[in-house]
Amino acid sequence: MCAQAWTPARGELDLALSYQSHYIKHHTFSDGTRFDDGQIYTRGMIMDVTYGFTDRLALKVALPYIASRYDGSTPHQLPIDGGRYHGTFQDFNVDLRYRMTKGRFVVTPSFGVLVPSHEYEFFSHSSVGLGLREFRPGIHLGWRLDPLLPNGFVQAQFTYRFVEDVINIPKNGSYSEVQLGYFVNRRLALIGLGTWLDTYGGFTSKAWDALDPTLNPVGLGILTLGQFIHHDQILHERLLNVGGGVVYQVSPRVAIFGSALSTVKASNAHALAYVINVGVNWSFQTRGEGARVTRSQAR
Repeated sequence: MCAQAWTPARGELDLALSYQSHYIKHHTFSDGTRFDDGQIYTRGMIMDVTYGFTDRLALKVALPYIASRYDGSTPHQLPIDGGRYHGTFQDFNVDLRYRMTKGRFVVTPSFGVLVPSHEYEFFSHSSVGLGLREFRPGIHLGWRLDPLLPNGFVQAQFTYRFVEDVINIPKNGSYSEVQLGYFVNRRLALIGLGTWLDTYGGFTSKAWDALDPTLNPVGLGILTLGQFIHHDQILHERLLNVGGGVVYQVSPRVAIFGSALSTVKASNAHALAYVINVGVNWSFQTRGEGARVTRSQAR
């Protein structure tokens, strides 16, 4: 649900299962103007597993299952945009983190890889993803705010995105996230969230912006057929989402969480009316590590 500056203990296995619901009400032009080109509804189940090799080094692997549908009068292609849900597995997300410091302020570099699990359809309003490989070096920062704000903490993340080129158009970019949290008590934490997706390359067309979205940009000579088919993959997009969440520690090994985000600023992108995420996280001590801990406690 958030930037992860702190890493799990050595031998700890964290399993998270979450459900997401997205509702996209508007598309946006390059100047941020929103327009109605149909609505997109997306549901997803995400499982991620994180393992602590040491107290500092952790590996996370995630794979979402996504189902989407499009309601509108300008489908990109049928039957996929015909108003019914269609689902498939999306992209493997592998992330390796190493926490360099300890204490109230932690610095954790990371390296992530995003790889499509298989070839799926990307040319549709209701596609489940972009179908592109990414490499993501980044850094996570965490700060416990005591004594300035007892029980408060801040986490932040910055990731540079090396994105696979499409039709010779580079589209690298970045992803940033900030989280402000407060522990109401030992079990309950409240969280404020903000995310920013930026693109440093990509394609934008002012002439396309001026069109009625029901018109065909290929027939009017605004885009080539190749650019239109790949337009979601090559657009110079920007997206700012804000929201909040809550985490409740049911037991020392089980936590439930939920969050909601909405788009406040976007260009060349789908503006989220909302995205809701709810889930549960289980922590396990692996058998071998558990035995080591037991021996060490017995000494």
